[in-house]
Amino acid sequence: MVLLICYDVEFPDISLELAKEEIDVILVPSMTESNSGSMRVRWTAQGRAIEHTSFVVVSPTIGKVTKNWEHFGKAAFLSPQLPGMTGLLSEGVSTKPGIWVQRLDLKKLRNLKNSSPWRPSKQIRIPI
Repeated sequence: MVLLICYDVEFPDISLELAKEEIDVILVPSMTESNSGSMRVRWTAQGRAIEHTSFVVVSPTIGKVTKNWEHFGKAAFLSPQLPGMTGLLSEGVSTKPGIWVQRLDLKKLRNLKNSSPWRPSKQIRIPI
């Protein structure tokens, strides 16, 4: 399991460095002050799911903190896009606080990892 806090998920090299071993789940707690920030975290989290053939759990803070300070986000349980996995397992409601629960089938994920030759985080990286 790897923890990438908010902005960290936007940098693939951070997760690649942390992923010397297999990653099954990446946790991404976040706090964003705009909808665009929230979407940036969400879509880069999806990228990490694909790169690492992992589940990614996005857990944002949501709602008005003070009269002039609001947090934006939507909880999401993401998967790689492989046979039997669509990329999105489930997601919360935008800007609505609550608890979101999703069962993660680690056995299925590991079987897909072992049977798929497509593993972006394990491919050779060429320095630019």
